[in-house]
Amino acid sequence: MPGWSHENTAFVLGSFLIVISLFNIKKLFSLPKREKLTLIISIIIFGIGAILLIFCPGNFHRLGSGGFKLNYDLIISNILDIKYMIVIYVITLLLVFIAKFNDYKREIKNELLYFILPGLIGGLPMLLLNEFPPRAMLAYETVLVICIINNVKLIQDFIKQKNYALINKLGLVCTFLIAFLSIYALSYKAWFAYKYIKPYKEEMINELRYCKISGMDEAVITQFKYLDKAMELDVYMDMFPKVSDISIINSYCANYYGLKSVTALPEGYSLLEINLSGENDIVTYNAIDKNTNEIVATRILGTELQLPDRDYKNRICFLIKEEDLDNIILDIPEEIISKITSSRLIKIGKIEEIDLNTLLQ
Repeated sequence: MPGWSHENTAFVLGSFLIVISLFNIKKLFSLPKREKLTLIISIIIFGIGAILLIFCPGNFHRLGSGGFKLNYDLIISNILDIKYMIVIYVITLLLVFIAKFNDYKREIKNELLYFILPGLIGGLPMLLLNEFPPRAMLAYETVLVICIINNVKLIQDFIKQKNYALINKLGLVCTFLIAFLSIYALSYKAWFAYKYIKPYKEEMINELRYCKISGMDEAVITQFKYLDKAMELDVYMDMFPKVSDISIINSYCANYYGLKSVTALPEGYSLLEINLSGENDIVTYNAIDKNTNEIVATRILGTELQLPDRDYKNRICFLIKEEDLDNIILDIPEEIISKITSSRLIKIGKIEEIDLNTLLQ
């Protein structure tokens, strides 16, 4: 799965180990020889694993088209994705200050030093990477959850010391509420992944294998259909193969499975593909219902995340409901019709050549 999810976890965890080691260097060297050696070996092994993960060839292949540049809009967008957790953390931190900061000075210092600071250091790649989707924020969400839980514990200890019955009850309610709000988004995403993404992945793999076994180098699979049940659509939108086979996600999928291309169609739809000679202007054309004269499909012009060296200049594609296929005519000008070299009807698990004469005006 592209997106720096695991790599960013390595960045944050690595920053945590570096910070905690540097600020406790004296304690580290005062440990017994066996414990010190075990700790150092563990850190080295983690470092080797993190480096192998971050610098694996796939990441460089993915970054080849995006490059490195400062992307402030992306940074702001990612921060806004976890804005509620940030607000909850700030509120709990303020409550600790209001309660009795002097009593908890050490705990807050450790929290800022060992969790917030590594989170900020681990976020430095976000300044340079052009590809940093919201799901890569998981490591930072985890850091915030740890800090929120720590603050809630400090607030709860303060309330217990005061021994106010009503405040104790309110504190208990607030503790559950803050904990629920903190983990709700993560829990829902985990449930969504288990309920919908995991079964779809298994279905997709089976369909891709079927296409390979059938001798198809252009796979046509079922499109993911549960985005409407996602909490935040932008988190999941670019994770799944799309209709457009020139989408970056489709291209990665095709490369991984050794296929020429991958197309994902919604259930009950077919893709009408018309190939043209030479390059042509990308102009909107329509498929029209011959009984009602209503537009039932519009030419696919491209996708935002697509390969830079591929486009639709040499073909015209329509995504059409299968029930409409027998009742359409194509609104394509004569000069384009004269350039048609072939046409295909692409269905899930099947591609067939067709005669366009009956569909042209």
